[in-house]
Amino acid sequence: VYTSYASEFIERFESQFSKKDVVILVSQSGETKDVKNVLDVIQEKAYIISLVNNIGSTIAVNSKLVLPITSDMEMAVPATKTFINQCISFLYLAMRLGEEKGFLGSKITKREFVNIPYILEEIFLKSRAEMKKVGDYLKKHKDGYILGYGIMYPIALEAALKMKEVVYAHYEGIYSGEFKHGPISRVEEGYPVVFFSSVRDKHFILSHMNEAITRKAKVLTIGADDRELKAHSDYYISIPVHNPYIVPIASIIPFYRIVYDIAVSLGYNPDRPRNISKTITVD
Repeated sequence: VYTSYASEFIERFESQFSKKDVVILVSQSGETKDVKNVLDVIQEKAYIISLVNNIGSTIAVNSKLVLPITSDMEMAVPATKTFINQCISFLYLAMRLGEEKGFLGSKITKREFVNIPYILEEIFLKSRAEMKKVGDYLKKHKDGYILGYGIMYPIALEAALKMKEVVYAHYEGIYSGEFKHGPISRVEEGYPVVFFSSVRDKHFILSHMNEAITRKAKVLTIGADDRELKAHSDYYISIPVHNPYIVPIASIIPFYRIVYDIAVSLGYNPDRPRNISKTITVD
């Protein structure tokens, strides 16, 4: 499986696939211009599946198969619930394919999917005070780093994007293994460095945490419940699940709440960021 920004897909891949290949188009509205451009070029050249929230959209109607994420109406321009449902949809698809091919075994179960809402509720009930502390600290800084390793890296990118979109602060999402190759030079005493971590990858993350701690950064961690991760963090939001495939989904939710609270406290409308134009349906 190869991933690509829609805006560069045609240039990179148009000549490299045939009708035997599958292309999955991902769009919240089903009207995203860059994605529609891809659809126009490859519609007759490959098997097209779309993952969209609006099943009556142009992209959905012109796909061979539609995977609706059924998020109801996405009110926020910085799409949050559609992002989560897209992640869950892809994870479930991977799980079912794994079952069909006999690869996945017991790595993830349907019961764990059913439990996701209860996991999120537990996070909000038990970590509200810590979430406020993290938000109060990040609010004071207009730039910082957000790091993730392995499957947590995309979540770090999403978290950094939300800091830019919603509170207009430049937080850079970085693959944590690349932290020491340049970006670390920016770190000074009190500089915010946010880590997302699963227990599976904690030994890599702990090494990267130590690099930040040595330079007196303020370490803020969202990750699976773990004593060592907590001991290396100034602030720690515990995710009450260890399955590394569920941890990313569960981890971004409390960060969404943190960003929301920062925006409200600063007088920004978290649903309507400035300068951003998207094709959405709003009331």
